[in-house]
Amino acid sequence: SKKIILFSSPFVDDGVITEEEQISIYQDALKNYNEGDVVIKMHPRDTLDYKKHFPNILVFDKPIPSQLFNLIGPQYTCAITIYSTAVLDFDYDLKVDWIGTKVHPKLYAAFGDQRYEDYISKRAKKIIYQ
Repeated sequence: SKKIILFSSPFVDDGVITEEEQISIYQDALKNYNEGDVVIKMHPRDTLDYKKHFPNILVFDKPIPSQLFNLIGPQYTCAITIYSTAVLDFDYDLKVDWIGTKVHPKLYAAFGDQRYEDYISKRAKKIIYQ
C-alpha cells in the first residue's frame, strides 16, 4: 500500500557523514511527502535506527537486494535516494527524487558529483550494446 520508497545508503557506517547529517538529509527530502505513503528500504550495510528517527514510516530492514524487493513489492510512484542505483532497477516508470551528493559537502568530497542523468546515460548505453 506504500507509494514511495526511500533507498538508504550506509554513509554513516562508512564514516563519510554523521548520523545526524544523514537523518537531516532524509528529513528534508521527506518533507515533500506524506509519511504514511513511504517505506524506507535499508541498504544491507546500513545500521541506522530509522524507526527511532521516523516513527511514522514503515522501515524495511531485511538485508535483501533491491532487485528482489522490486519483484515482491508493490508498484511505487516515486523512489527517493541520495544516489543509490537501486532506483534504476524498476521495470516501470516512476518519479525519481535523486538528491545527489551536492546535498552535503562531505558526500561531494568523498564521491564527487553523482548525477542521475549520468547513470541513466550509462544504463542506456549498456542496454543498447548488449
